[in-house]
Amino acid sequence: FLIVFRNNQAYARFWEGATLIHQIRGEWFNATSSLFSFCSHKEENAEEVEKFKQFLTRLMSLLYCSALQQVCDLEDDSLEILEM
Repeated sequence: FLIVFRNNQAYARFWEGATLIHQIRGEWFNATSSLFSFCSHKEENAEEVEKFKQFLTRLMSLLYCSALQQVCDLEDDSLEILEM
């Protein structure tokens, strides 16, 4: 009985953590898309707005990477960063 209880409890903790990670990702995605909605839609600012959107996307991506590094259990504690 004790082994089954501990196994179920560990399984529940794992899924709670996975759910919270997905919730954080979703909330940051919502924050990013909300900031995108406030960007100018004028044609003369299109290039500057596009650069801002790319920069904001990279910042949010780094924020998510930093959060994952806080909770990951890797030996070298590093995640691959892709250059764009």
